[in-house]
Amino acid sequence: MLKVIIVDDDPVSRHLINEIVKHYCSEVEVMEEADSLYTGIKAIQQVHPDLVFLDVELPDGKGFDLLNILFDYSFKVVFITAYKEHVYNAMKFNPVDFLVKPISPCDVIKAVQKATYETITAGLYRKRKTKDPKIIPSDKIVIKTANSIFLRHNDQIIRCEAVKNHTKIVLIDKKEIISTQTLKSFESQLHEPDFLRVDASNLINFKHIQYFDKSEEYIVMADNSKVFVSSGKRELFMVTVERS
Repeated sequence: MLKVIIVDDDPVSRHLINEIVKHYCSEVEVMEEADSLYTGIKAIQQVHPDLVFLDVELPDGKGFDLLNILFDYSFKVVFITAYKEHVYNAMKFNPVDFLVKPISPCDVIKAVQKATYETITAGLYRKRKTKDPKIIPSDKIVIKTANSIFLRHNDQIIRCEAVKNHTKIVLIDKKEIISTQTLKSFESQLHEPDFLRVDASNLINFKHIQYFDKSEEYIVMADNSKVFVSSGKRELFMVTVERS
């Protein structure tokens, strides 16, 4: 039986594909669902799927980015898109098939049949590889800009600041990167206890705090910037400081 992952931020689409596979495709099993680029990578790392249903448009990037981040992968891909114009760009990834929204049950079944046939004939279903896919290490983060993709160690990041729909990443080498990703997307990747979102606009790295002014309720970071802690985050901030 082939292992399947669905990566799509639309819960309706994920549920529909899951139900179609469950009732009409006995040769495959949906092992995991993910709703973003980041959670999709994590699911692939854990499951080692044979087939991935991959949405082109995700909240923290494109499905193409997921495949670019994975340096080596052997699973088959079925792209999901609401825009037919994406089909041309997806061709270079040699997908098994495309599902254009609204999704048709017949199209899902046909895509699974194609993936099953290609997997068996390619010999990929004989013995599963024991080596993990080469993905970005957990101590690094992907930062996307309008023209580039950067990899940086988490420890290099002093803070992330929301700037409209973009995010300014302030690094310890005094450089700044303006990312096209939202602050929320970085918050989903940079977790406690090392990182904490202290107000609506700032995600800070505890390792780069110089001091906290209790009377004024602001933090001075390694770049000498002042970041205020919102009243709703102060208790969590103080608890995290004590644990650090």
